[in-house]
Amino acid sequence: MTGGTLRRRLAHAEHAAAAEWAHLAALVPAWARPTAGEARWPVVAAVLTVITLRMLLPPRLAFPPHWLLPAAQLVLLAGVTAVIRVGSATPGPCVPPRWR
Repeated sequence: MTGGTLRRRLAHAEHAAAAEWAHLAALVPAWARPTAGEARWPVVAAVLTVITLRMLLPPRLAFPPHWLLPAAQLVLLAGVTAVIRVGSATPGPCVPPRWR
């Protein structure tokens, strides 16, 4: 390999590496950029299934009062769905501005 060929190859490699670094430098991590929201219905369905199964337990297996835990779960589920908008990664209108 001659000196000119090696220099051309090195210059080409440096140019390709610089272009790749410029591309990587432009990338922003997912936590720092707006991203598409996640589907919420599978989680809501799972929580409602757990609440239903909990209500179907025989009274001898449930802690008294047997309605308290499912009621607390429903309140928490309603709170979570009210705070975060459906299909969006941005907070909903119930979130104070200082938490956004």
